[in-house]
Amino acid sequence: MEAADPTPWDVETGTDGVVPFVRLGVVALPGLGELDVWGDGGRLVLDLDFAYAPSCAYDPALACLLAPPGNRVDAVVPVGELQP
Repeated sequence: MEAADPTPWDVETGTDGVVPFVRLGVVALPGLGELDVWGDGGRLVLDLDFAYAPSCAYDPALACLLAPPGNRVDAVVPVGELQP
């Protein structure tokens, strides 16, 4: 992980309030590109958009958090849940 400017990101959860994250650095993933690394309350989070289909994929009435630009890749990542 390479160090990066600590950038705050407050994520509104829709029901639980706001979860504050701080960007700690950038990690290079071979064949995928670079992703921002976020810290949440002392935990280290390497975000592949959490490798699952967000709740709004199953019900359009649910809120859908989109990953920020630093946490998107243009390649297919064969992990997480698969939606038929």
